[in-house]
Amino acid sequence: MSSIAKLLEEGMETSVVCTEPAAIGLAVSAAFDALRKRIPDLHLEDVEEIKVETDRDVYKNSLGVGVAYDHELKGAKHAAALGIFCDPRESLHLFQNLTSEKASGARKLAPKAEVIPNYGWEELHIEAKVMARNHGGIAHIIGGHSNISYIAVDGEVLFRQEAKDVAVSEFKSWDDLNLFIKEIEDLPPEAERKIREAIEVNYEAFIEAERCIGERGLGALFKGLIKQDNSAQDCINRARMMLSMAVEARMAGFNIKVMTCAGSGNMGLVATLPLKAVAERFGQDGEKLVRAVGLAQLIATYVSEYSGKLSALCGCSIKAGIGLTAGVAYYLLEENSTREQKVKTIGSAINNLAANITGMICDGAGLRCVLKATTATQAAMESALFALEGVAIPAGAGIVDQNPVLTLRNIGKVSEGMVETDRMLIKEILGAPDRQSM
Repeated sequence: MSSIAKLLEEGMETSVVCTEPAAIGLAVSAAFDALRKRIPDLHLEDVEEIKVETDRDVYKNSLGVGVAYDHELKGAKHAAALGIFCDPRESLHLFQNLTSEKASGARKLAPKAEVIPNYGWEELHIEAKVMARNHGGIAHIIGGHSNISYIAVDGEVLFRQEAKDVAVSEFKSWDDLNLFIKEIEDLPPEAERKIREAIEVNYEAFIEAERCIGERGLGALFKGLIKQDNSAQDCINRARMMLSMAVEARMAGFNIKVMTCAGSGNMGLVATLPLKAVAERFGQDGEKLVRAVGLAQLIATYVSEYSGKLSALCGCSIKAGIGLTAGVAYYLLEENSTREQKVKTIGSAINNLAANITGMICDGAGLRCVLKATTATQAAMESALFALEGVAIPAGAGIVDQNPVLTLRNIGKVSEGMVETDRMLIKEILGAPDRQSM
């Protein structure tokens, strides 16, 4: 398997509920599990204190989302407390199928939990400390939501590893859209299977979300507007309805499994469900759909490598949205299109969208993610349709470059320039403590 296909696969993993609180729970779970193995007679009731420190964006995205809808658990403190009652071997599934007993225990333990942001950490980073009977366990997650990189008990290091080797430097050196298209048209069988699984898992997430939400929420309202003919019955609105259902259910904390993109569940949904809707409309649900979703995932991953896995920019809109417009353009091109035609049309779609919604901020995960994801989906699909009609934002207009890959890098520069915006959002609007570990 090529290193790029490996990179693509590593960004796709199944997750239940929002990935940031799940990652916090995983870090706590790993710390307590190590502590209990070293001190066999340790019990759950012996836990005295849980301290979690995260980078600012994990913090931001864990504050207001549901952790377990059926048990009314919500936010970072509940996620941290719940980690004590879960198995770290379940990775980002650890909150799946919770019992009332575990939920009750987490609710009682939450006052002993503290979650704070570290404004000095620029990459995804979670440090969890669990204190019990004068013993302490520590676990770190660095670089990826499920990448446990360090575990220690009472100062003794039990486990340490570097961030995953995913040939990022090779990928970031790409500056030709041809390379992206070639990669997805020559995917190894393992990568194809993973993409097919992502399409299936995320479509099932929509079906389950529709069942869970019923007549409640924005997704149901969207569906009602289409039925009442207040919104057109086209594949764009079908895509927006599917996406709104799935994203809303995740943010509420329903027990729904999704496949991520570049480590984000909402990005995974944006990169798959709208393309599934397009395939339903045009009746080609086979290899072309797989390649289109693969391109969406690859482009989104590229933007993520330049702008950061989490940032002040809304990932499901800017990163996955850019990937989606590339995927839609690729899917709708004629099968016999030349490589030159593909590069021109897909590049135009990317530049159209970049000139449109770049700058949409992430002010924390929650119900607002539904609005941003559906807005981005409409813009992405329209940008692709415009490109197919020959419409292209000219180079030199804002962040748009003649080379669409350099446009993607410019989005990363915008993200870097918004670091202070990110800090301001968390300190002044979300009211987080202004503390920093050195």
